[in-house]
Amino acid sequence: MIKKPKIGNSYLINTFAGFQVEVKICAVIDYKNSVYSAKLLNFNDLKKLKEAGVPVENKHFKHEFAVFDFQIVKGLRKKRTKK
Repeated sequence: MIKKPKIGNSYLINTFAGFQVEVKICAVIDYKNSVYSAKLLNFNDLKKLKEAGVPVENKHFKHEFAVFDFQIVKGLRKKRTKK
């Protein structure tokens, strides 16, 4: 479990569907209960959610959803670009 997620950083989280997805934290919904608003980073993760039976559509790719503090596995690093 991470100390405290920061807004704008990317994290790997466990979903209630049983697998891990990459998300970006957008806002804090509730400080007391550690609930955050996040967006998916990979379109393939949306496909995994659909196959697991979660009722989402392709247009929901950029929509925000709730993430709890205990779901966060680790922080993701930004990929380096060559100059």
